[in-house]
Amino acid sequence: PWNVAQRFVDMYPKVEPPTHPKWAVGAPPCAFICGGDGVGCDFGIEKQRTDEWGGLCRRMYYACVSATDHYVGTVLNEVNRLNLDSRTVVAIFGDHGWHLGEGGLWAKYTNFEAATRVPLIIKAPWLAGNHQRHLRQMSKTEADKVSSDGITRADTFVELVDVYPTLVDLAGLPMPPSLEGRSLLHTMKNPYDRGHRALASSQFAHCCPWGTFDAHRECGACEKLPNDRITYMGYAVRNAQYRFVAWYRWNGEEAAPMCDGLMAVELYRH
Repeated sequence: PWNVAQRFVDMYPKVEPPTHPKWAVGAPPCAFICGGDGVGCDFGIEKQRTDEWGGLCRRMYYACVSATDHYVGTVLNEVNRLNLDSRTVVAIFGDHGWHLGEGGLWAKYTNFEAATRVPLIIKAPWLAGNHQRHLRQMSKTEADKVSSDGITRADTFVELVDVYPTLVDLAGLPMPPSLEGRSLLHTMKNPYDRGHRALASSQFAHCCPWGTFDAHRECGACEKLPNDRITYMGYAVRNAQYRFVAWYRWNGEEAAPMCDGLMAVELYRH
């Protein structure tokens, strides 16, 4: 909910509009979704949200981000005060992005870049010495990737299923068997090794509660409906250059996509 102290709202008297406010030319309507942002379904592919409403939505979202940053800082300050900072792992991540008007979309519930890319920051203080050695040994190309605050950002793909095994690894605990995720410890020690993942995948279901549907119809998010209420599922794969999405009709009894039910595909170069 966009409920936040007024002082954070006051930080953003004016915000920039979306960079790409319109639905992508040629993209299938079945990929579009409206609602879910707490304001309502007052927009669509052919109907953009008003500048007044859009500006308010973006202001409130930015204010909530700044408030979250403030409260995270409060927690970290307490960790420091208790002298636990040198042996505490801190992991901050989001479960999805938010469109905020990009592509004519406002909430999440999609397989697009804006909804599936998330922030991920992991701090393990005892690895700092390893990081400093990298800074001294890196090439000019690598040095260009280090920000002015001395933080190195790794160019590898990560999925959120990787967070748990990473924390287990950093804590020195035995790794449970049959995990889908992969520890990021090697990447944290070797940030220029891109061998962690070559791509990342995601999926999202849409539900049409009534009537016929096809690739030309907009349907809503399934929220917490059971598997047999899903109408179609979108599968996305992202590598270093492209995002590919395929939409399939769903077999509720089998809880699986229909092999002969391909509805639409999308390909974007990023």
